[in-house]
Amino acid sequence: MALSEQDRQNIKATYMQMMQRMMALDWQSFAEMCTDDMIHVTADGHLFQAQGKASLNQRLTELMGEVETFDMEYSIREINGDGNCAYVLTPNKDILKFYGSEETLVLDHCQTLSILARQQDNSWKLKLQMCIVPESSKPD
Repeated sequence: MALSEQDRQNIKATYMQMMQRMMALDWQSFAEMCTDDMIHVTADGHLFQAQGKASLNQRLTELMGEVETFDMEYSIREINGDGNCAYVLTPNKDILKFYGSEETLVLDHCQTLSILARQQDNSWKLKLQMCIVPESSKPD
């Protein structure tokens, strides 16, 4: 069964809310929007599978603990899927400022693939997120 227009709108709203929580560095509230077994694949290819929301929150806090501000310019290129699983593809530019540094790290021309799963209450939660950063954007 294809995604309905209502599904697409709900997925878009959910995705945008997740991005706002990420940019606010609010990992606990971001983790609430994820499945308990969410998988995160980092730009350098490391895979982490959550063992519940607490472990996801802890992992994200560790990964982003040195980040003072996080901004992201993104646009949703595509939302597609079936009745129970959907993907969101976004080109994005990540802008990070770290504590104690005057420099800003800009990761340009990135791609994020997010897989969302429909829940029993018909809401959508993040099941997998994979960030792809081109070699030209990676720090030396």
